Amino acid sequence: MRTSPSFPRDLVHALIAITLAAAPPVFAGTIIDQRNRDITVESAEKIVTLGAATTETVIALGLGDRIVAADASSKGITGAESKSTLGYHRQVAAEGIIATGTDLVLATEAAGPPAALQQIESAGIPLVVLEQATTADATLKRIELLGTLLDAQEKSNTIVAAIRSDLDKAAKLRPDTPMRVLFLYARGGGAGQMAGDDTIADAMITLAGGTNAFAGTKGYTALTPEAVLTAKPDVVLLTTGGLASMGGETGVWSTPGLAQLPRESVRLITMDDHLLLGFGPRTGLAALELAQKLQPSSPESGGPDEQ
Repeated sequence: MRTSPSFPRDLVHALIAITLAAAPPVFAGTIIDQRNRDITVESAEKIVTLGAATTETVIALGLGDRIVAADASSKGITGAESKSTLGYHRQVAAEGIIATGTDLVLATEAAGPPAALQQIESAGIPLVVLEQATTADATLKRIELLGTLLDAQEKSNTIVAAIRSDLDKAAKLRPDTPMRVLFLYARGGGAGQMAGDDTIADAMITLAGGTNAFAGTKGYTALTPEAVLTAKPDVVLLTTGGLASMGGETGVWSTPGLAQLPRESVRLITMDDHLLLGFGPRTGLAALELAQKLQPSSPESGGPDEQ
């Protein structure tokens, strides 16, 4: 009796494994992005992230290994150190993104220029545009949308719950008389700029139970001695990067305007750049840390060593 020839068992198993590996995972998530477009992702094995908060959120969702490139603002984020770096997200080059072989680009409204984004989509690459979060609600929404889109709802729900819990804790620390906080954005030379209304720093100060000492002026304004003295801050707040760019604590207190503040009553507080200004998955943690630092009993900050 003759039998039909058969493949060796190991070869059959190998062929099955190759077939399964070649089939891209399918994600059922569908969202409406900030452009009011229905977006369904069928494959997201190679992701490009534009914007630090977007990068940090994908990593927090446990999908950092799928990021093939991130924009320059993502430098310094834990988990993004080995990623290829693109240009700054407001001035991306479409050719560089297309060359990564990505099958999904995640961006915010701040990404651009428009011509580059259009070129990416013309190449057949799905582009998801999310809200540029400057509020806690917008941050939570963005995390939930990415969780749905990338089939990571359970993880996104956990992150959102942790943020809400930390924000509640921060709110309970709000003193009867909130501290007047002057946030100073400093990069490179010069005295820096003061944060007014409609800025991320203003939103974070409010979440932490403080009062923006430079409220009433929209956006950022160059620091002047007159403006500082009029603001009458209880606290001068900088990022650790901003403090370093001003030459440390000595440089801050020798800056005209800041030098005239009463040192015995005005405190200097610093926080990590991405933590304070990121408005990503650590938003609640940032608000809680700042709220704790703003407590009347909290020791004065002497710089990065006290972070």
